[in-house]
Amino acid sequence: MAQQGVLLEKEQFCCSVCLGLLKEPVAIPCGHSYCRSCIESYWDQDDQGIYSCPQCNQTFTPRPTLRKNNMLAEVVETLKKTGLQAVCYAGPGDVACDFCTGTRKQKALMSCLVCVVSYCETHVQPHYDVPVLKKHKLVKATAQLQENICSHHDQLLEVYCRTDQQWICYHCVMDKHKGHDTVPAAAERTEIQSQLGMSQQKVQQRVQEREKVLKDIQQAVESLKHSANAAVEDSERIFTELIRSMEERRFEVKELIRAQEKAEVSRAEGLLEQLEQEIAELRRRDAELEQLSHTEDHIHFLQSYQSLSSPSVSSVLPSIVVRPLQYFGDVSKSVSELREKVEDLLKGEWTKISTTGIAGHNNHSSQMKAALQQDDPMEDKDRGQEVERHPSSEFPVGNLVDIDNTPVAKSLHGDNERERDGEREKEKERQKHKEMESEKKRDGGREVEMDGARVGERDGTTEKEMEGAREEAMDIGWESERDGTREGVKDEEEKRLCCSLSELKKVPQCHVELEPLSFSRTHNVLIDVNEFHHKGTLTPQSGHHVWHSDFVKMPCSPESLIKTGRVISSEQSRWEVVSEQLESLAKKTTASVGDVEKAIKKYNPRYEAQWSFDALHTFVKKSPKEEKYYMSVFPKIAELASSLPHYIKKAIPLLQKGQTQSITLTQSQIACLLANAFYCTFPHRNSPNPRAEYHNYPTINFNSLFEKWSERKREKLRALLHYFHTVTDPATRPSGLVTFERRYIRDRDMPIWERYTHTHTHTHTHTHTHTHTHTHTHTHTHTHTHTHIHTHTDRQTQTHTQTHRQT
Repeated sequence: MAQQGVLLEKEQFCCSVCLGLLKEPVAIPCGHSYCRSCIESYWDQDDQGIYSCPQCNQTFTPRPTLRKNNMLAEVVETLKKTGLQAVCYAGPGDVACDFCTGTRKQKALMSCLVCVVSYCETHVQPHYDVPVLKKHKLVKATAQLQENICSHHDQLLEVYCRTDQQWICYHCVMDKHKGHDTVPAAAERTEIQSQLGMSQQKVQQRVQEREKVLKDIQQAVESLKHSANAAVEDSERIFTELIRSMEERRFEVKELIRAQEKAEVSRAEGLLEQLEQEIAELRRRDAELEQLSHTEDHIHFLQSYQSLSSPSVSSVLPSIVVRPLQYFGDVSKSVSELREKVEDLLKGEWTKISTTGIAGHNNHSSQMKAALQQDDPMEDKDRGQEVERHPSSEFPVGNLVDIDNTPVAKSLHGDNERERDGEREKEKERQKHKEMESEKKRDGGREVEMDGARVGERDGTTEKEMEGAREEAMDIGWESERDGTREGVKDEEEKRLCCSLSELKKVPQCHVELEPLSFSRTHNVLIDVNEFHHKGTLTPQSGHHVWHSDFVKMPCSPESLIKTGRVISSEQSRWEVVSEQLESLAKKTTASVGDVEKAIKKYNPRYEAQWSFDALHTFVKKSPKEEKYYMSVFPKIAELASSLPHYIKKAIPLLQKGQTQSITLTQSQIACLLANAFYCTFPHRNSPNPRAEYHNYPTINFNSLFEKWSERKREKLRALLHYFHTVTDPATRPSGLVTFERRYIRDRDMPIWERYTHTHTHTHTHTHTHTHTHTHTHTHTHTHTHTHIHTHTDRQTQTHTQTHRQT
């Protein structure tokens, strides 16, 4: 059939019920054919004695007897072996065959430039078989076939007129274009083809140039982003330290005021007690005199009067000058002046920062603009003329304008210079005023000693406050830039952050008392020190959490988010999910390891497939006698972990490398943090990426402890669960404070260990109870535990733990 050009459609041999090729075809009385199984199933569905054809709906009674259509079966089998030629109709974007008739035309495969007709696979066959048609030029089917036909003569455009630079037919050569420079299309193609390689080379060269500029701009953008991120992190860290330092100064001023208040009140209370005693004595004497006046015994009267008339109290009345409003007003005035000075410093430094930022931005803009404004000599050569380019004429990256050269920018820069000159003059005036005030204080200001801080009665400003302000200014580098003492400040900073070898060798003796608990730049305290000193209570220090790489990122921080939803991604507070799971566990009397695993994976969906709890499951199974005991501890740990916002209210700084730092927190705070580590609530921070924020930093969560089982983990888990059982029981819960200290020795102070004779591996542990009296005359009884662990590797490190137990 294919040799005769007969084209068969697939639908002619398809069953209208299953829509597939006929299988064991049978014919029914109306003439339609179906698969035997299809028509039988169709009639079996509604067997009511009346049977119809699925196509024409003709009914038959009774049910017709089905016979195989042998001829149709042979045709279908033959088609299966030889293959059925499918009909391909022209779609919306296809070229239709011009020879096909009917509403649906087949898709054209070839177009004849001589016939100016497009043919399908069937109708193009004569061009391959007929000798005359074989000479015609066949091309791939195109819809622009009519564009190759001359609109005047309806002939094929085969000639190129160089004079008029257009395509024409042979009739046009003899008509309108007679005498013009004309060449055949093939000849013009050959000549243009030789120029194609050169044009392509130019295009490729321009692509390479633009790719290079694109790469440079991308690198500049990445460098800009990296610098901006680093600047933001540094600024966050500096401002955090500044805020912390201001908090320390605030606490010191508060302590100063309270100390003065206490001293004055104590003195006044002593005088009040003295006066009350004198009044009582005088009233008693008055009553005795009154009684003596009524006696009739003259001898007794004279003898008693002599003893009663002598003064029993001093005739000089005690006096006290109470000036609370004046003194505290002076302190408030001093703090206000300090605030104004800090604001002036901030204003001056902000002017420098903003000006530097604009200059840096202009520099980057100029570099990027210069890169974009490179001339393209080949393009100018192609155009044959000089071209003045705009920086954004070829690259759609926005108009980059050099604002340094604009009149507005010059005016702004001039204003900034005048502003800076004015700031310098103001600073000079402030320095002169400060020197004059110092002279006045030295000449006529009486100073009073109070708690180690000298207070000038003239204005009430303490040297301690001024020293704090100067230290604060030096910390952020303001005064060091003015007087050139940056190196001195750097040395002081290095001394403060480093630990000398002689200091490291000191092992405190048992009788050595701990220093009074207080804040410092290198010592952070997570309790209210004022409450601790005055009331002896361990109240969490109020504050706020910091989402920064220098601090522990807390699970209850507002910045701790978790992605929810698979189709539409959204973010939710991670602590909401964590607290919901922990509170659900805390309500139970016992919880299985499966409950713990399910809760942890609920708020750690990213590691749901990675984290395994085999070790925890095995540990509980291998301890059948203690299984119920362990299962009762899990809810208590969850309850302790859910109370994190109550115990930890301020940021916890990391004890970083290369610095001597310490932190003090309560036993309850430590237990709460460990409970959250047990339930893996902390954001995961260990990363193999060298550029990551926490590269190779140990994670806080205990997920690795729960993974692979080993006998060594048995003792770890047992000790851990017994610890949580102890800290969650009110009867055995430990109290007091713990101080963790990290000390650092500089490389230049490192000894030659091969020649070193001192021992640094000594561990000294001692517990003792004694009465510790603070400078504020409050007496507290503490239990102090000193644990010193000295180790050395390539860099000497000392871990120093102090425990203060309030009793």
